[in-house]
Amino acid sequence: MYKILVAGLSLSLMAAASTSMAAESALDAARRITGKYTGRWSMYGLVSGSVVEKASWTDVLEAGSATERSGRALVEVTDLMTFPDGSTRASQFIEGYMVNADGSAGDRFYEIQGEVTIFKKLTDRDWAFQTAPEPGELWFLGFNPRDVIYASHVTTKTTTHEGGTDTDHVTRLTTIQWRTADGKLHASQFVSMKGEHTRTP
Repeated sequence: MYKILVAGLSLSLMAAASTSMAAESALDAARRITGKYTGRWSMYGLVSGSVVEKASWTDVLEAGSATERSGRALVEVTDLMTFPDGSTRASQFIEGYMVNADGSAGDRFYEIQGEVTIFKKLTDRDWAFQTAPEPGELWFLGFNPRDVIYASHVTTKTTTHEGGTDTDHVTRLTTIQWRTADGKLHASQFVSMKGEHTRTP
């Protein structure tokens, strides 16, 4: 469940670092990720062919001081999630920039449990990345992994600004193709996660 919840959340740190990277050092870019973020989230799956909400939570995410090591400028992030029943879960990951040879900011990345994902910058306000659902995620989404032929998550983030506050709007679109017992192929595309994070000034 850790990766299911956290993979989409890291996009929410990107509002603070959405300006031009021209001539900016990787460490300075990573410093602009630091701060406190509050959010609300929902996850969805298929039940009898209909998309239903399967989980929801609020969270407080804190990105600590930026450091540079092993060719990367990064921050360590802690996310405290609170669920409707009052239970909580703390998660950790790292996020930052690859350091180019001249010290400037390279690719934006996040890392969860040693697995690195690279973001694609679309505009100054829009980012995206693609991941493949793991078997546990497929079960959660309502699919038997043995029946799945292809599965993909595409997560996007768009930032809006109001006064001194930045809000990141995150949506994960999931596409799954599977085979039923009669041998027929089926495909479905649906929003499997969405939420937002607001950065505290």
